[in-house]
Amino acid sequence: MIHLRLALFAETIIRDAETNAMTIVNLIDNLTAPAFPMGLGKLSVLFVMRRDDGDPRNASGVLTFELDAIELGQLPVSLDFEDKPQTRLMVVFQGLVIPAPGTLRATLTIDATVVGSCEAAVLPGALPRTVSLPN
Repeated sequence: MIHLRLALFAETIIRDAETNAMTIVNLIDNLTAPAFPMGLGKLSVLFVMRRDDGDPRNASGVLTFELDAIELGQLPVSLDFEDKPQTRLMVVFQGLVIPAPGTLRATLTIDATVVGSCEAAVLPGALPRTVSLPN
């Protein structure tokens, strides 16, 4: 069975080609917009999973994005553990449109079983104030 160890949203996730280390830039636990619908220029999601001994090396499934009960999209995914106990899935979305305030959720389903999800609150908010600096 595949077990979720970590799931998160970020603006950017960078994988170092030499060390395979992950760098999380601008972790997202909530989003604020002055108006809806809101377009996100870039949204990254990271899932870290562990498998039990004897589980197959490869698995396939679906990553689903929802805002409360509204499905925003689905993406087929494939996992390859490469004979290791742990693997990561990193997906970058560009141009995701969020129609209203609510809870944004990314859910990973592998072989018809929900492995886990991550969530971020989507909140209405005011426009940032303009600050004038003296010359």
